[in-house]
Amino acid sequence: MYKAKAGELAALCDGLPLALRLAAARLAARPRLALRDMVAGLVDEHQRLSLLSGEDLGVEATLRMSVQQLPSDSALLFRQLALHVGSELDGGAAAALSGLPPLAARAALEGLAAAHLVEERTRDRYLMHDLTRLYARSFAARADSAGLRRLLVHYLAAARAAVAAAEPGSQP
Repeated sequence: MYKAKAGELAALCDGLPLALRLAAARLAARPRLALRDMVAGLVDEHQRLSLLSGEDLGVEATLRMSVQQLPSDSALLFRQLALHVGSELDGGAAAALSGLPPLAARAALEGLAAAHLVEERTRDRYLMHDLTRLYARSFAARADSAGLRRLLVHYLAAARAAVAAAEPGSQP
């Protein structure tokens, strides 16, 4: 049971060393806090970032500093990622979401990967971890809602192309 809860805690911290250290420090500072209670608190997305923070150090503060140092196109894309509901996206989706030309959107994704705000899983497929996505959601009010429309149009075009390739001559 304890091993399973520890694994769950690590997963909720996205395996990030800073997040794991802060969770361990919270548990060490509060000996009566059970591991299962810490995990239960982290499951709540509204509490997760605040539970993983210290005085001036925490996941949210670290993410804030990383975003502040981004080049403008990468910063724009990061703000727009608040609108993306999935955990993975590619260069085409990034271009649609941000309104950037495809090459600039791919460069912006590479900038986010270099800042460890997304992870390149395979060639041109990027993953945003849950903690980073939770932080990105704080930018939702500043995100360009037209980006969501562009993204939906992009996914619809991709779905139509897939149908046309799978069943040539079929009607959409």
